[in-house]
Amino acid sequence: MRPISTKTGRFPALSIQFRIETILSASTLPTFSTDPFPCKPRYLLEIGCGVGNAALPLLESNTNLHIIAVDFAPTAIELFKKQSHFEETRCTLSLCDVTKDDLAPLLPSVCIGVDYALVLFCLSGIHPSKMDAVARNIFNATRPEGKLFLRDYGRYDQAQLRFKAGHKLEENFYARGDNTRAYYFTTDEIKRIFEQAGFHQVENKYIRRQYINRKQHIVRYRVWVHAVFQKPPIHSNLQ
Repeated sequence: MRPISTKTGRFPALSIQFRIETILSASTLPTFSTDPFPCKPRYLLEIGCGVGNAALPLLESNTNLHIIAVDFAPTAIELFKKQSHFEETRCTLSLCDVTKDDLAPLLPSVCIGVDYALVLFCLSGIHPSKMDAVARNIFNATRPEGKLFLRDYGRYDQAQLRFKAGHKLEENFYARGDNTRAYYFTTDEIKRIFEQAGFHQVENKYIRRQYINRKQHIVRYRVWVHAVFQKPPIHSNLQ
């Protein structure tokens, strides 16, 4: 979860269009289109929901989906509530610090655990020493066989390479100019964090893209980590 910038009053979030493309892109949430029980309510927990740029398109395209969305920033929650497509009956918003606040009590009483957990460009803003606790927290709020979907910044992303020495807090962990933080992951680190919490890996890979601004003659190279993890069945010895 990235807190609101203390300098600009804005969120250092990705653009709305990019986040929509990210959440709807192939293999990010494949089970939504192949759900064998399309009329059964499904529950999704989004960590670091911001102002709803990911959650709202999902609600619109999946009528059986209910979302529990949490964020560290009170301003984000308030702005989310004011979105024109916000549906209070299908989306519950909570102020939450996932590094220390238990997620399980935020779930509806009819929900023994969420079917899906979504972590989009949020884990990178948390101090590395607290990432394991966050993964365990999400694991405890996910039902057996539920899935976790993650995308975040990858090692040697161009944004990482452009940081000056004074912005480096720890190895691969940096302070941005707007007072937010960013960690740049390897796929091995993501695997360790979530498998140690109890999940098993389904997908885990780098996404590399090149963006060209022909008018300004600028080429940007981006690297992200895309991963899907699943909570084992109750009687699985993978737990």
